[in-house]
Amino acid sequence: MAILGQIFKNFYGSPTDVWSIARCIDELGRDPTRLWDKVKQRVKDYNACKDLFDIILKGCLLAVNSTSRNLNATILPKLENVLPHLNQTDLEAVAQNLATLLADFSTVSKLRDAASSTPRNRPYENLLLFIQHGMMLRILGEAIREGDSGRILMCISYFVVWFQGTSSSNYAKETMRLTACIRRLWSARLVEFWKNNCVVRVSGVEANKFLALDELNEHLVGEVKDMMSNSVNLETDERLRNVLSLLVWDFKGIKKTMGIETDTDVFDNHSSPPNEWFDVRRVAKVIVEGRVLVPSAVRNGSMDGVQMDCNEDGEDLVDWDTSYEAVDCFARGIEVLGGTMAIARLKDEMGRSDIFYSMDEEAVEDLW
Repeated sequence: MAILGQIFKNFYGSPTDVWSIARCIDELGRDPTRLWDKVKQRVKDYNACKDLFDIILKGCLLAVNSTSRNLNATILPKLENVLPHLNQTDLEAVAQNLATLLADFSTVSKLRDAASSTPRNRPYENLLLFIQHGMMLRILGEAIREGDSGRILMCISYFVVWFQGTSSSNYAKETMRLTACIRRLWSARLVEFWKNNCVVRVSGVEANKFLALDELNEHLVGEVKDMMSNSVNLETDERLRNVLSLLVWDFKGIKKTMGIETDTDVFDNHSSPPNEWFDVRRVAKVIVEGRVLVPSAVRNGSMDGVQMDCNEDGEDLVDWDTSYEAVDCFARGIEVLGGTMAIARLKDEMGRSDIFYSMDEEAVEDLW
């Protein structure tokens, strides 16, 4: 949830941007007040925001792929007719080019360093950062669902650096501490224990699907809150916390079994998932028609017979240099770690004792 929240915070922007999460929310007709709290800068509905994030990420990848094939960069529907006819070699070439671009986490830093000699295209920079951050989150999510602790550890190594460039100081410290323990401090047996228990699979969940421990806890908290009555007292609260909360997964299994035995569809298990393709196309359309991926040299004037949004003098109507600038969390994190203060602070806190690590400094001093 912390990673998704930071991505929303970094790329939210406003509905008037050439490309931003707020612009996509407006284009898709979603209610922003139910997704993102502007004042507290945090996600309101995790599941709804995760679904929206997946749609936006797919739309970004679709838009990037549409231009990588030298297709008409301003008319997205042509892509639908071309994709089914691409052979395996063409698809592999598209995937390889995209992977090469996104695997270089210094790409945006290089673009920004060269801004003094070339025109800025901040929407393009923001888009690349969003895809890079989003793909890492998606890889982490897939590793968790598949129970692949090796990939999980590799993703954590990336987010250790990434969190140093965000405002999530607790996650920045804890991910760095966890990495230090796994890489250097823990014994081989303890590392193996962590790998075997960092994700969990419980009954009542889709087969071969694992959950992260905090994700499981979020689900349990949500289920328990739904069971709370308006007239709660000490006795009912005690039973809810210590009895019913331990039976959440049993309740799900019982409900599913009763539905099978009575040949009845369970109310939350009978509908097919909605088709995302239409929303994905609308997100890609924002990017393509906004010319986010069009090189600066050809942005003015016309392209592929389609007139660009220019004034009478041929100047671009979009102020590309004043668009919001997303933070390159990975590059900033490298700067923070390069200063060595964060590492020195972690070593000092861990030197006091792992037992006291989570306590504040005054409490530790009292114990000493």
